[in-house]
Amino acid sequence: MESTGNCTRPANVVFSPAMGNFSTAACWRILAILAPLALAPARGEAAPSGGACAGACHEKVAVDSRHREKGVTCERCHPNVRDGQADHKGATDKVSPRETCGAAGCHAEQAAKHAEGPHRDLPCSTCHGEVHGGFKHADYEACSDCHGDESQALAASVHGSKAKKPVVCADCHGDIHQPASKKDPASGFKVIQVGNCTECHDQEHVRAYRQSVHGQGVLKSGLAVAPACGDCHGSHDIVPVKSPDSKVSRKNVVATCGGCHGLIAARWKGSSHGRRWLAEQAAADGKGLGLTAAASMDGNGLPHPSEAPVCTTCHDGHRTVDPQVYGNHLKMADRCGACHKGESESYRNSFHGKATRLGYQVAATCANCHTPHEMLPKDDARSSVNPHNLEATCGQCHQTSNASFVQFDVHMDPRDKHRSPMIRTVWIFMTALLLSVLVFFATHSLLWLQRSIVALRRKELHRPPPGEQWVRRFRGTHVRIHVLVVVTFLLLAATGLPLKFSGVGWASGIEAIFGGLRSARWLHRIAGVLTFGYATAFLAYLIREIGLRRRTELLWGWQSMVPNRKDLSDLIQNLKYFLYLGPPPKLDRWAYWEKFDFFAVFWGIPVIGLSGLVLWMPGLATHILPGSAINVAYLIHGDEALLATGFIFYFHFFHTHLRPEAFPLDTVIFLGGMPLGRFQEERPAEYRRLRESGELESRLMPAPTERQMERARRFGAAALAVGVILGAFLIVAGVKAALR
Repeated sequence: MESTGNCTRPANVVFSPAMGNFSTAACWRILAILAPLALAPARGEAAPSGGACAGACHEKVAVDSRHREKGVTCERCHPNVRDGQADHKGATDKVSPRETCGAAGCHAEQAAKHAEGPHRDLPCSTCHGEVHGGFKHADYEACSDCHGDESQALAASVHGSKAKKPVVCADCHGDIHQPASKKDPASGFKVIQVGNCTECHDQEHVRAYRQSVHGQGVLKSGLAVAPACGDCHGSHDIVPVKSPDSKVSRKNVVATCGGCHGLIAARWKGSSHGRRWLAEQAAADGKGLGLTAAASMDGNGLPHPSEAPVCTTCHDGHRTVDPQVYGNHLKMADRCGACHKGESESYRNSFHGKATRLGYQVAATCANCHTPHEMLPKDDARSSVNPHNLEATCGQCHQTSNASFVQFDVHMDPRDKHRSPMIRTVWIFMTALLLSVLVFFATHSLLWLQRSIVALRRKELHRPPPGEQWVRRFRGTHVRIHVLVVVTFLLLAATGLPLKFSGVGWASGIEAIFGGLRSARWLHRIAGVLTFGYATAFLAYLIREIGLRRRTELLWGWQSMVPNRKDLSDLIQNLKYFLYLGPPPKLDRWAYWEKFDFFAVFWGIPVIGLSGLVLWMPGLATHILPGSAINVAYLIHGDEALLATGFIFYFHFFHTHLRPEAFPLDTVIFLGGMPLGRFQEERPAEYRRLRESGELESRLMPAPTERQMERARRFGAAALAVGVILGAFLIVAGVKAALR
């Protein structure tokens, strides 16, 4: 026999160099065809018969019954022995059993697989027994002859003889002639194992594993180091997962995961969680280890060390994901909140928590501040949240972090009077302001609505006839500024409310319209800068008119937006009108609710704007202010914005557009004027003054063209629709908060 390429061939079989290189399996398949011809007796040379062999020298050797039934005689397996040879003792030793069984044309496929399998160096008889009378069709008990320990472990495992459907070697290792081996990554053992486990465990766990970072590593990336079922649950000695002896039990899972993640496991054991777990194990084992239950607590965690979280508490064995991709880390607060409920809730109410809900991946999560596996109590000098380490911790994201900045309370809870009395006082004031304004104007609007419906049915409301003369109420500059106010206000609301109510379903949808939180934040800031711009322009106008032109009537006269005694009397008279106790008040240039609208903006812009600047540039702000100013700004900015949007969407829209007198849209601010008859009815005091002073004629204007009306209606309707939708979303958020 000669060695050719990857296989051994008989000396009288010639391969052409043109055939190239063949794998071992290919060689054996070719040999199955060529060997009977190549090894046939030469012309004039007789092959031995079975009877001749038995009668001459081998009377104790019998052909196995299985082979004899199929007509297999001595020469079928011993073609290198010929009659007439004086001495052929040892001649069969020149041909290996695998070559013999494969080249004979009967077991070529099995021989080819065996040649490439992990048992390639073992003869066929190792599993099948002696062929001369002792041949057997090997079952899986043959494996125990060499793999005794594994067989015993399998028999005693959950997959053993007591199982509903016992598992045999081939169920996991595949074809017995070429079994997949864990020691040979190229055999695909882990892929085969997952597929085999799926046959019985095709449930939630297996499906979850396939999508996990471990499953993707094995099945998609082909990583030999990625764990498959057996790496975590054991190979032959698998026990029920609820058993304390299971490799994934609370007792053993740290060691199991540490087999791959050794460095992480070592660091974790020094953390608060790890120390509790070690105390738990020490108590279970009756060992001291110097760790008592009290020593393992950090004051804010679990009440007993037996509840200490382990690897699978946070990572969920079958659903293990890579926390660095696909925004998986954004869900961390919910997982940590299973134990740290108070901290999770306060985190979710912070900017970081709300931003992560909206998919903002650079926002800090629990692990960013407390580290993923080395979390320690804040009084531990090694802790990342120790006061001496906070600047470095916060500085990972906030490069302008300073000693004052880190005084900011990340887990602020305004309801906790002991945590920060000042924050609680601000929260109570803002809540009282919000509720008082909403309750008062809700009552006011409902009374107005029912009275207007009655007036409409009684035909008491003015409907302008076609072609009626109009009177101008606003200049072109006022109209343009109000359009800017509308656009910036709606943009501020649409980009700010989703962040405040990030836990409601509609929030993420609105953020998606703007391309995510990152772009929405910049749009919010641009709208804020423009708001500051028109507010500054209005202040400059007041300074010029009052200071330089001495128009003091803008402060105290009938054109002033400053509330006066008449506004109070108009409010009382209007309430009487709503209750059918008198006529409506005779309103002047500005109604009392319009003055409230104005001062809501006049008050709101500096309050919301300055608090917004603190939140925009916290590092710069805390060079001047204490870190608690960030908490105050966060609280005021959110609540004042809620008050502003709620008032505009519910009450300003009703007062201006949705009341029956003006429904569906009042175009006066977009066209600058209104029909004279309606002006006379709604502003009788101003109408009388203009007529008596002779200024009325100069205020008259032609009715707007149809094109002007259409343009005003389209813009107004679009703005009104956006506001109504956002107002409806606010109601949904309020109902959800009330039910919670």
